[in-house]
Amino acid sequence: MRNTILAKKVFLFRLYSYVLGRTNRKARGLVSECFEVAREYGLEGWLEDYWLTTNFPSASEWKQLVKTTIRAKGNERWQATVSSESTCHRFYKVHPTSEKPHKLWVLARQQPEHQRDLKNLILLSTVPTKHNRKPCPTCKSDTEDLVGHLFTRCTTFIHLRQALAEELANYLGVRVMARVHEQPEERFTEIMLGAEVTEEEVDAEVWCAFITTAAKLLRPLATMALKHATWKER
Repeated sequence: MRNTILAKKVFLFRLYSYVLGRTNRKARGLVSECFEVAREYGLEGWLEDYWLTTNFPSASEWKQLVKTTIRAKGNERWQATVSSESTCHRFYKVHPTSEKPHKLWVLARQQPEHQRDLKNLILLSTVPTKHNRKPCPTCKSDTEDLVGHLFTRCTTFIHLRQALAEELANYLGVRVMARVHEQPEERFTEIMLGAEVTEEEVDAEVWCAFITTAAKLLRPLATMALKHATWKER
């Protein structure tokens, strides 16, 4: 707006009144709220410069800047929330961004016949990796990570793990399977829950066939784990 327009004059009056009086009293109103929101997202400098110079980005530039900043801030908060071992550490390994839908849920919508099993994998990835130690419901060994224990150490599911390893080799190759087993046991759990297999790009169709097969094989383990899992932080 031009400075001669009444609405612009009112806005500038409110802006300067806020800036000059904010140290003496608790300011209220639209301008105060604008500064509070801008401060929350690190954009306060733009408002500070405006009242000093009256220079400001165009509407389209400002809109893009705000969108980018809010998206980055939201993603940062989301990552801080889910990446902790006491919350959704494995979920973060599989789905490290809040900017797009979970890839297993996208796959479940494309292949609804696998929806139940893929949903189980998503739920398993939300179970905290650290909780109060308790006996495994099948082998009775004490564990503080029920899902990880069932995936990698529980004697009850040893044959299931062997079947999963075979599917890993059948779909993704023996070299990939060997590389996975060279890494910590946790890596095997993450891959079976949908995490990236290797740094090398895996053909999308091959991976989809692998993960839907793994999800189906994991149904008894998932049922057991979700029945006895706890989401309460330690």
